[in-house]
Amino acid sequence: MEIRICNYVPGDEDEILDLVRTGFDEFVSMDCNEEGIKFFYCFITLEEFRKRNQSETFTLTARTKDDQIVGMIEVRNDGHICLLFVRNDFKRMGIAYSLFNKAKDICLQKAGGNVIMTVNSSIYAVDIYNKIGFTAVEKVNTINGISFVKMAFMVK
Repeated sequence: MEIRICNYVPGDEDEILDLVRTGFDEFVSMDCNEEGIKFFYCFITLEEFRKRNQSETFTLTARTKDDQIVGMIEVRNDGHICLLFVRNDFKRMGIAYSLFNKAKDICLQKAGGNVIMTVNSSIYAVDIYNKIGFTAVEKVNTINGISFVKMAFMVK
């Protein structure tokens, strides 16, 4: 299957955020308490997503030939991955890896050299990030009701 990695285009927010909500509900929410679920849903409101993408983050999407969004990554300008989700029926196809590689290239360009990319990985995604090359730098932590593992990847 042909998948293209593209910059997020204003107007795609509903499709992107629906993908994020679905993935969160199915794979991440079980490691959050009620406060964490509310916190996450506030983070992914349309207004907050647009605001972040105007200044402090960039978002890439993975699209099929017919322009359906099947994956997304949002990365802060300092190299921190805020969100990385792939539609369930498109998992295990290398889409997360492709999104990460494109984001890594953008971070290298912005930094003009080495950069350490970080992520607060959900418990579910730790193995996925390990396969990409991330290393856990802390044990499981819970902040704002969301349990996660802080991980890092040195980009050269």
